[in-house]
Amino acid sequence: MKPLLILQETINQLVSVFYLACQLVSIKYLQSILKMVDHLQPHINQLKLNNQMAYKTASWTRSEGKDKNGGLNAKGVASYRKANPGSKLKTGVDKVAKTPEEKRRQGSFFTRFYTNPKGPLKKPNGEPTRLALAARKWNKPAPSSVAQAKKLASFGRNLLASYKRTKDAKSK
Repeated sequence: MKPLLILQETINQLVSVFYLACQLVSIKYLQSILKMVDHLQPHINQLKLNNQMAYKTASWTRSEGKDKNGGLNAKGVASYRKANPGSKLKTGVDKVAKTPEEKRRQGSFFTRFYTNPKGPLKKPNGEPTRLALAARKWNKPAPSSVAQAKKLASFGRNLLASYKRTKDAKSK
């Protein structure tokens, strides 16, 4: 019986030594990992910064890509084109439309935006909204009422009709 107790005691001692050895190894392993993390910390911070920048929205959706007087500025248009490859977005025709292409673009814009305005044309403080300001980018005053918006839509339909007549005359 005594040899069995000695064997059991020896096994218990071996288990405790093995357990301590495992703890020492894991501590050394953790220390080496911590050293590596300290060494890599600047790179980790750079990756975090790059990740935050990757989630930043395109400038055409933020104020830096928008013109204060309505529409997008050059940076906003460039950002939109980058976000939507193959896009043919152009800035508004900011003069009297003379060429058929200008008439088509301007007429299409006014018809699309002001036939049924989606949203208010004035803010609660009386300033025009971005929807109303967009007309300024196309060389027209910002509408302050739905009736004025409807007049712009009618103007757009007239431009499209003029474009169609010009196109039909050229095809004959």
